Formats: sequence, structure tokens, C-alpha cells
Amino acid sequence: MAFGTFENVEIKGICAAVPCNVIDNDIYEEKFGASTLKKFKKMVGVLKRPVVLPEQTMSDLCYSATEKLIENLGWDRSSIDALILVTQTPDYFMPATACVLQYRLGLSEECLAFDINLGCSGYIYGMYTACSLIQGGIKRVLLLAGEGVKNKNEEDRSMSMLFGDAGTVTALEAADNKKINFLLRTDGSGFKHLIIPAGAARNLNGSHELSEWGEGIMRNDFHAYMDGTEVFNFSIDKPVSAHFDFFDKFKLDKSDIDLFVFHQANKFIINSIAQRLDIPKEKVPISLDRFGNTSSATIPLTIVDACADRSNENLRMVLNGFGIGLSWGVMNIEINTDICLPIIYTDDYFKEGALERV
Repeated sequence: MAFGTFENVEIKGICAAVPCNVIDNDIYEEKFGASTLKKFKKMVGVLKRPVVLPEQTMSDLCYSATEKLIENLGWDRSSIDALILVTQTPDYFMPATACVLQYRLGLSEECLAFDINLGCSGYIYGMYTACSLIQGGIKRVLLLAGEGVKNKNEEDRSMSMLFGDAGTVTALEAADNKKINFLLRTDGSGFKHLIIPAGAARNLNGSHELSEWGEGIMRNDFHAYMDGTEVFNFSIDKPVSAHFDFFDKFKLDKSDIDLFVFHQANKFIINSIAQRLDIPKEKVPISLDRFGNTSSATIPLTIVDACADRSNENLRMVLNGFGIGLSWGVMNIEINTDICLPIIYTDDYFKEGALERV
């Protein structure tokens, strides 16, 4: 089993940024009907979502969050050794968006930068990777996680009201007497359950014509597809068993944990997991009602949101990410709430990154 423990890493700060453009899901009542909207709000729980403007991408959000965090930490940019970006909505097929952000942020040429192509479990995998780098001798790492979803069809009632956009950054540094435990797992046999079928090398030339993929669900081959039943069954099974295995492996007691931060898939799934794990609701923060499902960004965004009204509290947390891949992971951290900065709302974007033909 993919367990791991790192004893020399400390989280120094977390920041999140979202677009100023906030969509209220009530606008979909005319399109999908009052009954469908009411059911969606009750089961999924998303009431409104920040959505990137046409010229914005997730890297703009990550950039804003990272600029603020570096300023707050007072870090010399030349002291940052690595930048990792977790996303499934990169600015380009190539180059890696992490390289563009290294340039925009004015980081040293000695800073390594790369992307990780993962979604809902990506923050856990990214944290493991960041800890591994520090274990190998690197001192300071910026882990960015963000999504700006533009490949969903507004006529698709299963997807259009669900996803929000966000960019986050977590700063990690080598430190003594700190411990972070991990569990990571993958089941690639479910790769078709959450997928964009066309556009990359396997199916370069799909159809752009809309067709019905189920009652009330209109898509083409370049739109995101989700098998709701399979994803639901996975989400209320694998994360639960992983949670029990994690607590058993590392001899943890759930009564010692202050917050259980789950990937914000939907309200019903989160409540079902919490119920099966017998976790009190007050220990399970929810952010998707105001931010939607932001995929790789949901866990750090929820941490920042949950710490907004807390001052100088030391909190022990268990984080549980699960989804596309299929992949999932669990980790535990302890942080002081003061390292979490207020959520930024921004409409800035990278003008130099726009397409130019010479």
C-alpha cells in the first residue's frame, strides 16, 4: 500500500483566489426548470460559483494567490527552490503552465517547475510530491492547485451548475519535529467515468456536434463527461475504506482531529461519508455552497474558508481527496489558523499569454 511519512516539513502559509465573476445558480431555473434546480440545490448543494472570465485562466488565480502569500511570508524569491502546479485545466497543451508561472512570479532559474495532471485527489498527491522534494534536500516549495473549467456545456444540467473556479497556493519549508502522514491509491480501470473524450492525442478529431448523452444532457466529444452513478458509488466507498486504513496504519484517534476536510464533490456525498465515518457535522467544513466544486483546489480553498473566522488556533486536520483517475488519498496536517490568508477576488489576467500570430 502507498503509505508515507515525512518528518521534516512544515506548512508556512495557504492562500486562495477566485474570480470576481460569481454566478448564482438561480439563473438556470428557466433553462432546466424549478423542480430540477430545487433538487440540485438540495442534493448537490451548490448555490453560487465564481467563474473565470473568458480571458482568465486558473493560472491567473494561482498567480494572484501566490503573489499575496510570498509578500505575506516575506520570502526572498531567490530562496524558493520549487514550484509545483496541480491542474487539469492548463493554459496550454505545452509548455507546462508551471514554467509560465515561474516566469511571471520572478522566481530564480534555479527553481524547478512542473505540472501534475490530476484533479480531485491532486492536492494530496501534490503535497506528497512537495514533501518528497524537501525530504531530498530542497528547502522551500510552492504547491499551487487550481482549475478554470471552460470545457463544459451550459446545456448540460449534470455539469453546468456544479463547477467553480479557484487558484490556491501552499508554501512548504524544511523544518524539524514536524510530521505529515499519507495514504495514496489509484484505480485506473475507472478512467472513463470522468473524462474529456477528445482533443488530445488518443482522440484528436472528435465531433463538435451536440448530441444527447442521457436525458437532458447535451454534449460533444470535447466536453467533460461524468458517469454520475459510477462516480457516486466510488465516492462513498473508496474514501471511507481509505480513511479507516489511514487511521489504523498511523494509530490515530478521530477524537483528536479538529477538522475533516473532504474534497467538495457534492453535499450529499460529503454528508454520506461523514455519516459512515461517524464524524460530527461541525467538524466537516463545507465550501461548495459558495464556491462550487473546484476540483484540485477544493481542499486548500475549504481550509482557508474554514479558518477565516478563527484566530491563532492550532488545528489538527485530516484531508481526504478523491475523484478523477480514479484516484484518492488521505493525509493529516497540523497548522495554526493565522497562516491562512483571506480569500482574494480578482479579475486580473495575463495579457502576455494571449495568442499572437507572427
